[in-house]
Amino acid sequence: MKNNRKKRSIRTQLLVFFLLGVLTLTVTMSVNFTIRMRAIATRQVESTIREQILGLRDRLVLTFQIYEDALRHASAGISLLYEQSGEPFLGSQVISEEEMRRFLMRIKGNLPNATQVFMANNIPSFEPGGYFVLAPAWNFPPDFDQRTRPWFIGAKSRPGEVDFSDPYMALATGIFSVSLSTIIYDRNRNDLGVIVVDIAVESLTDIVAAMSYAEGIYSWFLNGEGLFINHENTDAVMRDNFFDNPFFAAYRHQILNNYTFFTIGDTWVIYSARIPSAGWVVVSVIPTSVVFADVNRAIFTTVIATAVIIALLLAILVFALRRISKTIVTIVQSLKDISDVQSLKDISECDLTRRININANNEIGDLAHHFNQAIEKIRELIINAEKRQIH
Repeated sequence: MKNNRKKRSIRTQLLVFFLLGVLTLTVTMSVNFTIRMRAIATRQVESTIREQILGLRDRLVLTFQIYEDALRHASAGISLLYEQSGEPFLGSQVISEEEMRRFLMRIKGNLPNATQVFMANNIPSFEPGGYFVLAPAWNFPPDFDQRTRPWFIGAKSRPGEVDFSDPYMALATGIFSVSLSTIIYDRNRNDLGVIVVDIAVESLTDIVAAMSYAEGIYSWFLNGEGLFINHENTDAVMRDNFFDNPFFAAYRHQILNNYTFFTIGDTWVIYSARIPSAGWVVVSVIPTSVVFADVNRAIFTTVIATAVIIALLLAILVFALRRISKTIVTIVQSLKDISDVQSLKDISECDLTRRININANNEIGDLAHHFNQAIEKIRELIINAEKRQIH
């Protein structure tokens, strides 16, 4: 009975199986390769950005430590002079303004990036006994009250410690500055006044630039609210907030409160570290497109190379299957001719001289060999049968 089902070529089936196998293998290997490459890139960028952020923090902490030590030593020196004078309060009667200015200038000369060093007692400068000395000198307004300035208020709010102000425009220098200030005490812990050193905000930007180890990384110092303490655009200092970016805003709590924090999002990589002494945070960010650029290029190259290899393998397979199917088609056609005969006469009219010439040392070669032998046997049987009929 004739089979009416639609025939499927062995060559087609083998090609389908091959393509499915190669596709499955390729997808599996590509996914695994992508995951591994992204993991490696993540570890590398985390290591790089950690090195930069911790380097920035350590550099800033060391710089601040130098300034803090200088302030404490200067405070101790002023306190000693005051005690030796026997005066009831610290003022020009203890140390003349010129002598104090020379003393402060020597301190300033030993502090890199210091724009100004100054001190004041607790009496407004415009009142009798007021004592306010700046190095370099500055002709401050006659109604200037140092007690209203952020550096004075900050020092008084942290007795025995060094206060770090947010950046502000220094009246004396016209430079955007950060003030480090501390209270001057005598041996009995009596409050004599405040001593201050100003650092130019621009110098903080220079520190960031000097500590940048990789392209595409942006680093800033933030205050406790997220405002920029340094920025490439000086107009953004203490005006723009790092967390105005919706992506960064999602990590506000972690960045401002964790000692260190690291995360990789869809668009940005963030690493931050707190500077406890200043109440600041140093944060570095890098676009994920930069982080994974090399990975994406490697994946693209791999995909192209894989596609080329698959195409070559497919061409070789098609060529091999075509040779195999040609042999099979010849055998099928010969067997079809034989299966269609109705009598000895019909079979004698078949082309029994057809042979398959193939020297393959495999199953196809064996099939062709035995087919040729079978045809030869059939031909011999027909010849013998015809001879018997003649006789």
